[in-house]
Amino acid sequence: MLISKHNLLALVLCYSSTALALEFATPISVALPTNQTMPGKLATTLNNWPVQQLKYVKLLNLQLNTATKHRLLNWSASQHIANAPITSSNNTLPSRAIVGMNNVPVLDQGAYGTCTTFANSAAVDALLNKGDYLSQLCHLSLGSYLAKYGYWPSGWQGSTGAITLTQIFAFGIINTKQQQHKICANLANYPSTDIGDLAKQVITLANFRKYSENLNPYCTWLPLLDFNQRLSWQNPSNNAANLLWTVKTALALAAKTHNSVITFGILLPLDYCPIGACGQYHVPADTWLLTKAIAADHNPNLGGHEMIITGYDDNAVAIAQDGSKHQGLFILRNSWGNTAGDHGDYYMSYEFFQYFVFEVQKILLSNN
Repeated sequence: MLISKHNLLALVLCYSSTALALEFATPISVALPTNQTMPGKLATTLNNWPVQQLKYVKLLNLQLNTATKHRLLNWSASQHIANAPITSSNNTLPSRAIVGMNNVPVLDQGAYGTCTTFANSAAVDALLNKGDYLSQLCHLSLGSYLAKYGYWPSGWQGSTGAITLTQIFAFGIINTKQQQHKICANLANYPSTDIGDLAKQVITLANFRKYSENLNPYCTWLPLLDFNQRLSWQNPSNNAANLLWTVKTALALAAKTHNSVITFGILLPLDYCPIGACGQYHVPADTWLLTKAIAADHNPNLGGHEMIITGYDDNAVAIAQDGSKHQGLFILRNSWGNTAGDHGDYYMSYEFFQYFVFEVQKILLSNN
């Protein structure tokens, strides 16, 4: 199978990034409020938010050294960063663009640190317009095989978008109907609970090839930001504004043509609100905001996560727990099930995105 120049470039970049700073350890387990309110007397309020039922999710445990963390976060976010120009001399972006997920349901990564696999596979599904089609279980089982016989992260305990997409386009995919025959990890369905070390359950490359489909004739991908580029930002405010413009431009085009989907990796501060989701747009704790406390902490405890950007709205306003208002939001599709956030969706202020993002990928139809 052919690997595109973009894929080869991204593979080199992501591995040099990993060698410099990114190592994956046992995923971080965190308690997350769901959109299901606790019944009876437990349904009291805390800081004017209803007390909700909790579920546990896993974040990527990125082992960032002190120097790397300093280079990523030791900059003062501009007070106007959220209101970065949305027009240029040649183009005017709409104030709102909705791409959506093309009827792909909200997925649930369960008790494993597999957000990168779930985000990027769901993005591919949205382009293919076949619903929940790509088997995450089979992709991860192949990852386990590659990890066993090479130097490739399986994806069960974390990965990057570049590594995940390189594997998808280099080796193809197995669909969920084929998965039902228990050809991957001897399971018919992806487990929603922890059933042991699935990273030891592999599908050989020969067997994967037997059941797989080649995606290269239909779609491809390219990196909009990789970890090395993020580390090399010399003027973070300008670089962040340019990235925001690039991502919004891609989303505005995708909303018209439905020819691409954007995924991204983000660092989340563990010690603030529920992992940095200190705001409400539709429901409590459904929005990540760069509060003053978070922005002032240049050595936070961090976890990593991967999601899909399904739109943006320059006029949308989220309210933080302290009552402050934050205008300009990305609309996100998460992989924590439909009881998390706003029925599976989340939101993120532009400034939070610019401050904590570490990678962005664009997956697009091959004829575009």
